[in-house]
Amino acid sequence: MGDLPQSEAALFDPLGLLAAIATPVAIHEGPEHRLAFANDAYRTVFGNRMLLELTVNGRIAGLAGAHPVEAYDSVYATGLEETTAPFALALPSRDDQLSQRWFRQTLKPWLGRDREVRGLIATTFDITEEVRAREEAERRKADLAFALDIGQGVGTWDWDVRADRLTVNERFAQLYAVPAAERDGQPLARFVVAIVPEDRERVEQAIAAAIAGGSDYRQDYRVRNADGAVRWVTARDRCFLDEQGRPLRFPGVVTDNTEEIEERQRLERAHALLVSFLDNSASYVFAKDLEGRYILANRFYLEAFGETEASLYGRTDRDRFGEDEPYSANDRRVAETGEPIEFEESATGADGEVIHAISVKFPLRDSSGKMFGTGSISTDITARRRAETRLAQSEERLARAMAAGNVGTFEYYPEEDRFLFDPSTAKLFGAGRGPIALAAISALVHHEDSMAWQKAVEEARDAKDGHFRLEFRIEHPSDHRLRWIAASGKLERKADGETVLTGAVRDITRRKRDEEQLVFLNRELNHRVKNLFAVIRGMIRMEARREPAAEAFAQRAVSRIDALAAAHKISLGADANSSVNIEQMLDAILRPFINGEPHKVQLNGDPIALPQRMITPFTLTIYELATNAFKHGSLAEANGRVEIAWHAYQGRSGSEQRTVEIVWREVCEKRVVPPEDGPTGGFGTQLIEASIAQLSGECRREWSEHGLVLTMILPLEMEA
Repeated sequence: MGDLPQSEAALFDPLGLLAAIATPVAIHEGPEHRLAFANDAYRTVFGNRMLLELTVNGRIAGLAGAHPVEAYDSVYATGLEETTAPFALALPSRDDQLSQRWFRQTLKPWLGRDREVRGLIATTFDITEEVRAREEAERRKADLAFALDIGQGVGTWDWDVRADRLTVNERFAQLYAVPAAERDGQPLARFVVAIVPEDRERVEQAIAAAIAGGSDYRQDYRVRNADGAVRWVTARDRCFLDEQGRPLRFPGVVTDNTEEIEERQRLERAHALLVSFLDNSASYVFAKDLEGRYILANRFYLEAFGETEASLYGRTDRDRFGEDEPYSANDRRVAETGEPIEFEESATGADGEVIHAISVKFPLRDSSGKMFGTGSISTDITARRRAETRLAQSEERLARAMAAGNVGTFEYYPEEDRFLFDPSTAKLFGAGRGPIALAAISALVHHEDSMAWQKAVEEARDAKDGHFRLEFRIEHPSDHRLRWIAASGKLERKADGETVLTGAVRDITRRKRDEEQLVFLNRELNHRVKNLFAVIRGMIRMEARREPAAEAFAQRAVSRIDALAAAHKISLGADANSSVNIEQMLDAILRPFINGEPHKVQLNGDPIALPQRMITPFTLTIYELATNAFKHGSLAEANGRVEIAWHAYQGRSGSEQRTVEIVWREVCEKRVVPPEDGPTGGFGTQLIEASIAQLSGECRREWSEHGLVLTMILPLEMEA
């Protein structure tokens, strides 16, 4: 070991100081780095051997890490302090066994008086424990990374909140579509952008809440990978605060739970679908365990019996209805046999009304096939039971009414020539209850009506609509008296090709007698009215001969009386089976009101024949309209007129009967102000409405600026 200059040693003993410190220190001299000094700590670690000699000559194996010789040369050449990289040496231990130790040296230049570098001072630090701790940390980190890699895609993150920088593992970067080379040091926003927009705001709010409160954070949300695939992840994190309560770090883990969450969502959807199906079902659905305790009930059942899930679940029918309840017996039967059963039962609902239902009870089994309870689906037939009761009552009332009105029903099957009828029809025809042939019925028809009978039957068979309608006489077998029968029906063709004529019959003998009497009275009245017209005509002409100045007036009066007589003849002169042309009838009724001016009435329509039943009500209606027009309306004006148009068509309000629509339109010279009738109108209005109602028709009254417009819709045929 070289000596320091005598003058410096006399003033200060640095070597003694260096020798006393516990850190290995050595002084090297010259470019060869000869060992000029080594303290006790140095000798303890390295013996009397120079460290550089150990490393350069390799006399002791085991050098690892960077070679310190290069650092020695650098400090000597530059005069700048330098710290070597960690390096390892295999040194003998107390038991002469070699062990590897890690060191790091701080090298400072040793300057002479001329400020030139004479050598360097090397301070050696044993960093073996530090290196081993770091190696252990790296090992643990590698183990953790391995565990994360095999742990279903777990990603980790550590967010420096203040610096807004994240340290993440590769899996985390993959999930959030961040390249591996860019994954560390990125701000939070770089990763948040990968969250799908529908979930992003919720996640940001949850992170903000965790930061504000230093609390745990857990969220399920979706992210979009670099390849565009959407994955479900679960993030679990915790925000750590400093002593002042400010957010410091926010570490956590993220797991890819796409399959788990999608399966959970599928199960939730299936459960929601099942609940929705059950709760919106119009059947009573419930389930019980093998002890008879309720474990499930849909909303329809709960509401019907005034229960809730809390009040019902866990209870038995005995708890609800008492010891004598009849319901659990069927549950036990299903539990014992393992087979479903169907039956009808009744129960009292929450409103006190009796509920009737058809119930199906069945066993409930788990995936292994073991029975764990019974289920029940009950269809409410209360309305049907009530309807059946009302129908039975209605049929009973109908039967009584038909019997009282001598009305019966029948069915006729042409292919089988089989005639079926109810007791009322049997009574009308004096026949037994059993089916008979049509010929037996035809034999009862009066000989004067037999041709009409056969024709009606044939037309019903051949006609497209298959309608049958006829009035005929029969000679009743019981008393051989003639009775009038009205029969109506319709031939229908079933899907299997079979045809059936269904209809009704009624005894109209009294009506026919009344009609015969009415015809007689009508003829008598017609005769007397004609005589009355003749008397009035004669009186007027007699007076005209006495007063020649009144001859013109008398002539006009007689003309009008003749017109009234003609209209009367049309309305009352026909017999019950005749019909009248509508245009001829209108012309006859209106002629007295036009004063010889035919332009005052315009008639336009199809040639239609009105049946006898319509003549009198229709005449009264037109006569009342003409009278009002003559007194107050268009016929009272010199240039006023009445336009009447009509046309016939098939069907009205869903019916197939022929119908005629007649429009009475008044055209006045001046603008017309509608009259203010009372709540029911005047007598004339009531007469018109009553007449049209008698014809089973409809009437619509409107007022235009030119006068009254009245529309009548009248059926030409009476419905069966």
